[in-house]
Amino acid sequence: MDKTETPASTVLPFANFAEKASIGREPAGTFNLVVSKLVQHFSSSGTEKDTKSKFFADGELVQYDEGFKRLEQSHMRVKLVNELFTSQTARVVIERYEDDPAPNLNGSYCIFGGASGVGDVPTPSAIFVLKSNIYDYIEKAFVMPNPQIKLELEFTKSIQREEMSLTFDKPPNPENGLTTNHFTLDSDIGIGLWYARCKLIEIKNVQNAG
Repeated sequence: MDKTETPASTVLPFANFAEKASIGREPAGTFNLVVSKLVQHFSSSGTEKDTKSKFFADGELVQYDEGFKRLEQSHMRVKLVNELFTSQTARVVIERYEDDPAPNLNGSYCIFGGASGVGDVPTPSAIFVLKSNIYDYIEKAFVMPNPQIKLELEFTKSIQREEMSLTFDKPPNPENGLTTNHFTLDSDIGIGLWYARCKLIEIKNVQNAG
């Protein structure tokens, strides 16, 4: 090789690398749900072995911009009672996946939607159905004075029921795993329910929780 020649680079440009990394991924709309004020309920069919538990809690929707700065207002919109809303809160239920005799998806997931509030802005519900490897962490965290749990929800079109739709208001970013903050959970029926894959991001104790 002529010493004056520059050898061809073996490093992919970042855009090409991001595109290759996204091959096989389905575009998704994402947000985090920060869960607090947990209350644990127990139910039993009569024997100690049949005792089951679930958590009820408050949830706050959280999204971040490209610089990982928290947004003041969520970009995710949801269609409830035939109107579009940008909700910042959700009513949360957390259940154990193994307690469900007929789970809707394989792996931990969330059923998001409905309208549990009354007034100008209905409040959606978020029902988490979590595998024991996640649910057990939440039970252990319940001994904290003020546990706060952050879960990530990922909505894709392929896991929705036929009457539910997912619209990307901005194209998913290939540099961020084909995800976007800007999406709408849409439906032709009055009150819809959408599925999201979910994963545990963080558990921490919050000081001076209100």
